[in-house]
Amino acid sequence: MRVEATVPRSRGQLALGPESMDKCPILVLSKPVKPQTAAAKSLSLRQYVVSTRVLQLEVHGMSSSTSAPPSSTHQTFYGEALPTWTYAHRELLDLEYPHFFLKTWQFIGHTSELPNPGDFITLDLLRDSVVVMRGSDGELRAFLNICRHRATRLLEGRGHCKGLVQCPYHGWTYHNDGRLAGIPSPKNFPGVRRSDLGLIEVEFDVYRDLIFVRVAGDGPGVSERLAQVDPWIKAYRPENYVLLSAPSTEIWNANWKLAWDNYLENYHIPVGHPGLHRLVVEGNEGTYLSGGGSVGFFEMNPRLSSVAHERRYQELISCTDHRYPDTIRRKWLQMDFESNMGIEFSPSLFSVFQLLPLSVDRTAVRSSLYSPHDLDADEEELQAILHL
Repeated sequence: MRVEATVPRSRGQLALGPESMDKCPILVLSKPVKPQTAAAKSLSLRQYVVSTRVLQLEVHGMSSSTSAPPSSTHQTFYGEALPTWTYAHRELLDLEYPHFFLKTWQFIGHTSELPNPGDFITLDLLRDSVVVMRGSDGELRAFLNICRHRATRLLEGRGHCKGLVQCPYHGWTYHNDGRLAGIPSPKNFPGVRRSDLGLIEVEFDVYRDLIFVRVAGDGPGVSERLAQVDPWIKAYRPENYVLLSAPSTEIWNANWKLAWDNYLENYHIPVGHPGLHRLVVEGNEGTYLSGGGSVGFFEMNPRLSSVAHERRYQELISCTDHRYPDTIRRKWLQMDFESNMGIEFSPSLFSVFQLLPLSVDRTAVRSSLYSPHDLDADEEELQAILHL
């Protein structure tokens, strides 16, 4: 089986301790015997994890600390696919969850979505929820989206809190900087100090106005993780983007890894996305991110499409040239990041494709679209064509 060398890798997979995690940071290319008994399951899962290797780093002579500049080399390697049982194993999902989702950076939104004190955005993970909110002091903060009393969920979706954040269960209230404001019937809680029971803070990072959160773990920030490709991303000027439409979520009846497998390969594009296939061709530029992931480009197909609206897109694409230097002009940057996110920049459009497991066989697919705030008429038509 031919496998493109774009296998995702996040820092530290599956709970085996720091030493083991350094040796086996990705779930790929291993084929243990399918577990039978409960004891065998536990042993086999650990053997499975321990036996996996970061083949993309070994093949390319890279290490997790590589800081080489973007490369135009595109290489492939051969290997085995994941065993089928890994796509339907509940215990394996329990092991994957903390290390693929809680210990990695997850995209939540753009700073332009939170202009005023009290504005908030939430992100739901499998068993956890995070909220990012702007405080009255103008600062952004991230918290677990739960009350400190009985862990009741506090906020839904996105919106604005005019005053205090109130728990819908027992009415505990919090300031927009996370401090506990009030406890109903405080006599029932003798000795409790409000200063000890503020919302639980979560690590967050703002990279070029893009907000990422990390519930657990440590290690490099987003800027460091993307340092190799920052010159490309900088050229798209994501700081100037605004939300184009409310993020959408689809539910796919599939294991999250199956959905991710689909994103990582372009082999299905001619059949699955024929319009895209007629519009673009794969470029030769690309690189691998230190710590895992890869970046590549699509370029506009010089051959005009026979489909009217696609041909119109090709004819209009030059209207975006004023925004970008020659290095990225009329190109689509595609990046897989942190084992569950596809981040893409195209002329006048930025999108995030994010896979969040709901169960072993159900996945929430979260899509967020952003656009420069100052589009002219031709650029607006260009975007409209993409939404046909």
